[in-house]
Amino acid sequence: MTHLLSIPTTVPTRVELRRASPGFYVGLVVPYGEVSRMTEYPQGERFVYGAFATDAASDRVYPVVLDHDPSIVIGSVVYLVEERAGLVAGLRFDEATEAGRVVARAGVRESLPLSVGFRATETATGFDGARVVVRATLDHVAVVGLGAYGSARTFPTEVATRRAVRQALTSVRWHGLT
Repeated sequence: MTHLLSIPTTVPTRVELRRASPGFYVGLVVPYGEVSRMTEYPQGERFVYGAFATDAASDRVYPVVLDHDPSIVIGSVVYLVEERAGLVAGLRFDEATEAGRVVARAGVRESLPLSVGFRATETATGFDGARVVVRATLDHVAVVGLGAYGSARTFPTEVATRRAVRQALTSVRWHGLT
């Protein structure tokens, strides 16, 4: 059984993934090309494809925290991959903690807004005056109440291992929508 989900980004896409298993989610953590106005930069900020290429190629395990609070670790990032729509992460919530259980249960019923903690290492100014993050280093992924990017959200999948995550993400089909 498949689950179809359209992710609203500046690059229209349709993602086909399988249904959910408890505690594991795949999410678009950083949409590419989407401008956020929730930033200190007056014209906004956006990321471009390749901004997290080093992190996506790394085997480092990044924490998933609640509301960017490093003292409330609720899970881990088990996989990162860059797609045209943005940086996609496999997230496993730690059901041994109360916060992890609450977030995992909430994510079964609805998608969860996501955000990233990062350090920009190369920036530029876009045609519209927005700050463009060309290269960045990921610190963590956060589940938040309101994300800076509307399309940065989880969508449940039926995958539980790194290999299965990779297979699910490489089977993603991108379709232009009009």
